[in-house]
Amino acid sequence: MEYLFRKVSEKEYLIKEKREYELLAYTAKERYLPFRNDYKSLTERIPKYQIANYLGIDPSSLNRMIKSLA
Repeated sequence: MEYLFRKVSEKEYLIKEKREYELLAYTAKERYLPFRNDYKSLTERIPKYQIANYLGIDPSSLNRMIKSLA
């Protein structure tokens, strides 16, 4: 049981570290494009302010970025 718990904890830790690195190292556009490609159905179903919150940017910045990419 301890082995299983340790493996799950390590995996979750690595996921968290990757997310934090992406928030610090990548621009908003570099974070949005993979999100849009990976979660196309979500980008159409959930509000833009929630996507902006997940990406760590202001909702108005997300709207401007979306308009510039279109």
